[in-house]
Amino acid sequence: MNISVKYALNSLHISRKRRKIMNNMEEIISDIWKDVLKNDSIGLDDNFFDVGGTSMKAIEIIEKCKKSGIIIPIYKMFTCQTIREISAVAEFSENKYRDADLLMNVIGKINGFTPDENYIKILDEYEKKCRNISYRVSDEPKNILVTGATGYIACHIIEKILTESSSHIYAVVRGKDEKSAAERFWNLTDFYFPNSSYREIYADRISFLTGDLTKDYFGLPEKKYLELSEIIDSVLHTAANINHYGKWEEFEKLNINGTKRVIEFVKTGCEKVLNHVSTISTCHTYKRSENPIPFTEYDTLLDEDAENYYVRSKLISENLVVSEKGNFRFRIFRPSNIIQSYRYGKYPFGTTKENLHLVNTELSILNILEKDEIFPDLDKKLLDFSYVDETAEAIYRLMGIEEDDCFIYHVYNPNMMTISEYADFIGKNKIPLDKIRDVFIEKYDSISYDLKQLCTLSIAEGNVNQALIMSPENLRTVRLLGRLGFEWHKLESKNISDILNFR
Repeated sequence: MNISVKYALNSLHISRKRRKIMNNMEEIISDIWKDVLKNDSIGLDDNFFDVGGTSMKAIEIIEKCKKSGIIIPIYKMFTCQTIREISAVAEFSENKYRDADLLMNVIGKINGFTPDENYIKILDEYEKKCRNISYRVSDEPKNILVTGATGYIACHIIEKILTESSSHIYAVVRGKDEKSAAERFWNLTDFYFPNSSYREIYADRISFLTGDLTKDYFGLPEKKYLELSEIIDSVLHTAANINHYGKWEEFEKLNINGTKRVIEFVKTGCEKVLNHVSTISTCHTYKRSENPIPFTEYDTLLDEDAENYYVRSKLISENLVVSEKGNFRFRIFRPSNIIQSYRYGKYPFGTTKENLHLVNTELSILNILEKDEIFPDLDKKLLDFSYVDETAEAIYRLMGIEEDDCFIYHVYNPNMMTISEYADFIGKNKIPLDKIRDVFIEKYDSISYDLKQLCTLSIAEGNVNQALIMSPENLRTVRLLGRLGFEWHKLESKNISDILNFR
């Protein structure tokens, strides 16, 4: 037989054999999806989130797949969102703990990481730039348009604007009418700032606009939109889909197309400055995962991409702003892990005992530290405690200055901890871990040990990825804020008490 023909037939045989295996895998995964999601009509191309998928259900599916000898990388459940896509990246394996083995190997590499010459050179150059920071104070804006005005960070920035300036705020809020939009906002201020009476004191300082950034002209009448474009001299853009999982179209609709509409507004009418709230997670790119380097305020990320949909959408929106350099003035703020307020201990409105762990990663880590030995002890300081009110104050102060050589700010608390330091802090302050278990999601205590291990691994994997890819630096922003009279608080026992006393 002709060698090339024999090779072709052999390849065809292998292809058919692989297809049979893939069909078997699709069948197993399909049965698991149907069981976990309680839906017998799921097709191979149905989107996970369209048929009732959630982050907890994703982890439960991974657990059941592992018991069936199928290994699925945890993060793939949020990017490959159909049975067909998942089957293409899944593998049959007899080693049910392969992920954990790989994880521990990676942890060893992180703890043993030694910066190369290029890394050290970049860091040295960065530190030299941080020695000489010059800025000038901006004129106070007369009228500020705020998108996402009822968001957690936006409410706290607005509070700083109201209490420390005379600027008038135009708040874009979703709602059926301006009255209901106003009521929704003031109810939030009553919650976040107890006994403040802000609605009585500052009612005449805010105009509410029932708008929608996913629509042309923000969903406003064109005449109103154009009138605003002639009086607004500053825009604070905070509106975003901040879920870390979901369908790409949902992220694109608000985070990317919404930002495009904001940019269009900034370029319409009178001169404006754009204050764009991004995220430090934008450094989670393919390029940086291959070559970890310091991530500083001087770094833009043009022509880079990311796998996580949220990060990708924020990366693209940030690049849309950067590409307008020279057309209008702008600042980009990259906050990190925002936790409860320092003053009042308030979490985002709507947080419950059942979902508290979703807005407080440290709580999850504490619970795992006590229960599971699998959680990695990374030498790197990964836990930051950026209180929402302090993050808001930092952004507000930075909105009041102008610089010629930098327009990006890394807004997060530099008083970071390793996991071991955090555990020691809990011990020294005699904070009872059994109370933390009581606060932690009740469902977590009722699920199987294997699933707990996967929850642990999921959080651990996130921290490992962060340690590998993220090397953020914020020395420049910290020094600049110091000159503006602002300093971050270190973690205090009262902040843990806020968790334990949560109602």
